[in-house]
Amino acid sequence: LASHDPGKIIADLAVAVAIGGDCLADINQLRSAPTVFGSVASDPTVSRLISALAADAPAALTAINTARAAARATCWSHAGAAAPDHDASIAAPLIIDLDATLV
Repeated sequence: LASHDPGKIIADLAVAVAIGGDCLADINQLRSAPTVFGSVASDPTVSRLISALAADAPAALTAINTARAAARATCWSHAGAAAPDHDASIAAPLIIDLDATLV
């Protein structure tokens, strides 16, 4: 009966952080553009998901990291020579420096 996929909620949170959000309620920024972001979960739904994920944080983080790595690999394989990891090696590694925190 759920109308919001947990993966979509996590992706929406990631977008909210990327556009400057610093708390869970900042997902509201996405709700203002439904033609771009589609249906965005309510704040209580987001909070329930975070609580459920926190109940087994190691498993949740493993699943999120696995999904992110698979998405990155797919995108970068389609980008070919334009991919950020093109020509990356142990001698010349690709460094991704991100700094974002949900408060």
